[in-house]
Amino acid sequence: MNMRNLSNMVLFQGISKQEVQEMLLCSQGTFQHFSRQEFIFYVNDTPRYVFCIAKGSVLLAEDKIDGKRTILNVYHTGSIFGEIFCFQGSHRYPYYAAALEDTDLYCIPWEFFYHRCSRLCSHHEILEKNLLKIMAEQSLEMINHFKILSCRTLRQKIAKYLLSQPFEQEHIKQFLSREELADYLCVTRPSLSRELMAMKRDGLFYIKAKEFYIPDRSALMQVAND
Repeated sequence: MNMRNLSNMVLFQGISKQEVQEMLLCSQGTFQHFSRQEFIFYVNDTPRYVFCIAKGSVLLAEDKIDGKRTILNVYHTGSIFGEIFCFQGSHRYPYYAAALEDTDLYCIPWEFFYHRCSRLCSHHEILEKNLLKIMAEQSLEMINHFKILSCRTLRQKIAKYLLSQPFEQEHIKQFLSREELADYLCVTRPSLSRELMAMKRDGLFYIKAKEFYIPDRSALMQVAND
């Protein structure tokens, strides 16, 4: 795995590449590759790692008794996940995680964050501060997801979701398939498809491949805030 991908992560900000390499040795972490739709952990597995996404994206989800899936969160390159279940003391995962695309992970045993290694590495304190920052940011993302789900109309849900995604000029790269987006918004796929087509006809966005082009962001914001 490319060390550059790791050293650019928020978790390792303020830590040199050499120190990151030393940390990999101290933590006894492992690198793992997962193909699209491959499970990273299952419901009832025992939490053992804090997962760092060096490349790719991952969903956290649960399946209901009726077979419907709810996507609780989506993590992208540079994010971490799984830490809540480790630090909260869960003995089993209540949800499962799977790769949305080909994904490279650095898996750090959670004990590494609780105990300083025998070498007393100076960068360990920086790592802990970065971890707290990431956990705070992800808590805000979960609040944002709740706000999306609480919208009165599906059009508002879609608008708020799109506005919450990273913009590159006028377009947004879509990591979720149509079915996955429906599960994330807790709606049926046919309903989502109909509303997407209606919003497209109204000129709120254009869809090309897996990208949304937003010609007028203010118009989308007006929909989200109606």
